[in-house]
Amino acid sequence: MVAIFLSQWFYNYSVNQKAATLLKQGTVLKDIVSDYFDRKISKKKLKDELLLIDRLVNARIWVVDKYGYIYAYTEPTIDYEKQLTFTEFQDVISGKIVIKKDSFKGIFKKPMLTWAFQFM
Repeated sequence: MVAIFLSQWFYNYSVNQKAATLLKQGTVLKDIVSDYFDRKISKKKLKDELLLIDRLVNARIWVVDKYGYIYAYTEPTIDYEKQLTFTEFQDVISGKIVIKKDSFKGIFKKPMLTWAFQFM
């Protein structure tokens, strides 16, 4: 019982730590994405900056517009021509923070812990 409790506690702790780190990086992401949409930086610069944050926090990053189209990503295997239409995506657009472990209908090869939020 103790092992199960500690395992769950460590898992929850690591998820909360990752979420806190991503939230802190959210302000940096907001500035980078805003610069891209204001045409202050190129798409290559946007991707380079996202890759830097990706490596820093060990998280794949997607930049998605309010219609679900992916503008930039740090996961090379994602088909970015797709439009995201998941219920969770609609929740993010309405201002909710979504945390889910899923493969998102096969976009990922294995279930991934996904933390999504709207910052614009």
